Amino acid sequence: MKLANIYPVANQELYKDESYVMILAHLLKYYKPENFNPNAYIIMDNGLYEEAQVSTDLEPIVQMAKKSGIKVNEIIVPDVLNECEANIKLFETNLPVIKAHPEMNFMFVAQAKTVAELKRAIDYINSYKDTVPNLAVGFSKLAPLDRLSDEVIAVLKTCVYPIHVLGVMLSFAENEKLKTFCRGNDTSHLAYMVKNEDTIPADPLHYTRRGRRADGRGVEGVDIELETDVLDSNKLRAFRDAIMPQLGYER
Repeated sequence: MKLANIYPVANQELYKDESYVMILAHLLKYYKPENFNPNAYIIMDNGLYEEAQVSTDLEPIVQMAKKSGIKVNEIIVPDVLNECEANIKLFETNLPVIKAHPEMNFMFVAQAKTVAELKRAIDYINSYKDTVPNLAVGFSKLAPLDRLSDEVIAVLKTCVYPIHVLGVMLSFAENEKLKTFCRGNDTSHLAYMVKNEDTIPADPLHYTRRGRRADGRGVEGVDIELETDVLDSNKLRAFRDAIMPQLGYER
């Protein structure tokens, strides 16, 4: 599994060292092309998770990416949070745009509230395997499902497209059951650690978003604010370079 670390825009120079990157469409104006590895695989979201979806029409998002100067490889198709059928309907509305841009890849987010809906979403997108090759499938941490359950994993494993896990709920440990069959994951969890910890946690695999400190004190962590936070870049780089190899993520 590859990990896309999401950094505050003030620390975007760290993307130069990353080969798998997630950028945020609603913050696109803040990114500078020179801060990205030209050989990286760059995914651009649509802003839904941040309650800032820039458009339900995919074409303007494609044009934003093309005009940004950043080599965006994949765009998350506008989606409808936790609404399986409405999400499929919106995807079908944008399908002509996907077919019109074969030079770019797109991510369908499998929105669902139940395992049955998840199966419906995966079966639906699998039906395009012979006609729409430039797709990946995302699965959101906002889905009211246990994505580590055997039932959910069994459904995800039927997907014929690469799977990207959207976000980390509590800890990197969530990826241990997913990394054998999922392409990647994106998260600001590393930046969260740097914001809340003075030293690298002794157990970064199980360090949680609840803010459990390395010294064991149950202090509530302060969430990361990607648009306004300014972290120490040297500290962020040190945490990343120590933790990522330890957890076995590809760079």
